[in-house]
Order: sequence, then C-alpha cells, then structure tokens
Amino acid sequence: MQTSGESTKHSATTNSRTAKISTTATSTSVSSTTAAPTTAAPTTSTTQSRSPVIYRVNVGGSRLSAMNGGPDWLPDSEQHPSRFGNALWSGSHTNTTDDSVAMTAAVPAGTPEAIFHSRRWDADTKDHNDDTEMQYRFPVENGQYEVRLYFAETYLDDYLNRRVGPRKFSVEIGDEEVLHDYDMYKELGHDRGTMKSFTVKVEEGVINVRFKHKKEDPMLSGISIVRVESGKEKNGHQQ
Repeated sequence: MQTSGESTKHSATTNSRTAKISTTATSTSVSSTTAAPTTAAPTTSTTQSRSPVIYRVNVGGSRLSAMNGGPDWLPDSEQHPSRFGNALWSGSHTNTTDDSVAMTAAVPAGTPEAIFHSRRWDADTKDHNDDTEMQYRFPVENGQYEVRLYFAETYLDDYLNRRVGPRKFSVEIGDEEVLHDYDMYKELGHDRGTMKSFTVKVEEGVINVRFKHKKEDPMLSGISIVRVESGKEKNGHQQ
C-alpha cells in the first residue's frame, strides 16, 4: 500500500549529465523558454512514412501493445523497472488499480485506458540517504521533441486527500520547471486521467524528466516522447 510521505523531500543532485533543453508548452509555434502545460488535444498533424513516437513507457505496469501504430508501451513494473528510469536509486514503487478510469480530451485518441491503471510513485522514506528524485532519461538525436506525461489520481479519494493529501509535486524537463506544485486531485478528482505535453529542444542528446517532492509522493502513469519537425508535431493525434 502506498505510504503517505507527508513530509517534503528536497530536490537532489543526480550524477547524470543534464542536457541543454529549452522547454515550451506544446503549440503550433515555439517562442518561450517558460513552459506551461497544454490542456487540449493537439490539432496540427501531417502525414509521415514512419511513426513520430520515439518512446512509450507504461509507467508502473506491464508491456502494452500499441493500438494505432508506432512502438509498444514498454514495461516499468516493480519486478522489471524501465531502463529509462532510476527506480533502483530513487526508491520508487508501483501500484495498480482495477477501477475504471475516465480520460480528458487532452489524452490522444487511441491511448489505452490501461495506461492509467498502473502508477509509479516515489516514496519519501524520510531518510537523508534517499535523496534521489524519480527521473526518466531518454537518449535522442538533437532536435525538437514533445514530452507527454500521463497522470491520474487513482490512489487519493476524497477521504484520503483530506487525511494525508493533497499530493503536490513539481516536474522538471532538463533545467526547466514545467509543472509547479501540481495537484492531480484538485484538477482531476479521483480516477480521471489526463495528458500534459511540453515541447523541448534538445542540444546534448538526452531528455531528462525529473519529479520533485512537495507533499505526499510524485506519481506518474505514462510517458511518451514524440518527434517534432519545424516547430510542428509530426502526428498530433498519435498517442
């Protein structure tokens, strides 16, 4: 069972190199280095001969087959953590739910609901030796990419949110904070999933996504990396 982790866990310094990344909210133009999440499904699309999706990870769960082309959702379970994550060092754990999860319009068409049935959460053990925040690190060619993060508050309900919550955490991509004190329950309620996307320009061949404690434990259900060309999504509606 997930622990409450009510105390604040401070950001840690990792040993991996941080890429130079400028981050913006996904849109039809890239004009700012300060990111804000998009809450609507992308609208720009073009036809391409290959999938624009580079990576998909079913965070906290098993491998899932792609429903509309492109790579499968790779596993990131307790027994088989993703090679892109740092579960062995961050002390994060996984849970699943059998609840039905509704999805907002921001979730790309074709995304399996099963993405939101699993989750990885980064427990705060209150041990100073456990100061590594949950992180995912994806090697890519230099260029522009869309980072899509899939969230659902499938643990805290109204009772638990009042008792041990609210869950608040921040998200960094590279050196940019893209979500500050994000509260899933406040935005979504219980058992409702969404996707937040951010466009990044990579200059050193890697995308680092880090989840920082504020209160309770950072939690994630899925992540995908999508190739972008000329400031536009290659296929805005592909998950």
